[in-house]
Amino acid sequence: MHRFFLSILRWPRSHGFGVQSPFAYRFVTEVVRSHRQPAGVPEMFACAFSTTNRRLLRFYARLYDFLKHEEAVDRAYVIEGIHADAAALMLWQQLIALDKVVVSFDLYDCGVLFLDGKMPKINYKVMLR
Repeated sequence: MHRFFLSILRWPRSHGFGVQSPFAYRFVTEVVRSHRQPAGVPEMFACAFSTTNRRLLRFYARLYDFLKHEEAVDRAYVIEGIHADAAALMLWQQLIALDKVVVSFDLYDCGVLFLDGKMPKINYKVMLR
């Protein structure tokens, strides 16, 4: 129920509206909201994912494809369960406040942190499709 309520609040940004950064817009449209069904998670990464959630597995495959072609990203981290409880949310807020974290995406199901000094610092709240 909580996820559904937040999806209504996050709807505009989840579709790219108000996302000014070209990198962030591509991430939202090509990874977060893509209708493309990925072929699957690459075999070498399959054991690294701790989830059996189909939504997250499709997301990981799209993220992998996106990062292969994105030269502006030095490092990206995905953290699952950022809304699991108050302690997890507090940890997430501490992480996005770090100077090294430049762009972050709160996707409700997980969070994505990008470490790259070339982009302006901004935090987005969108919903994973």
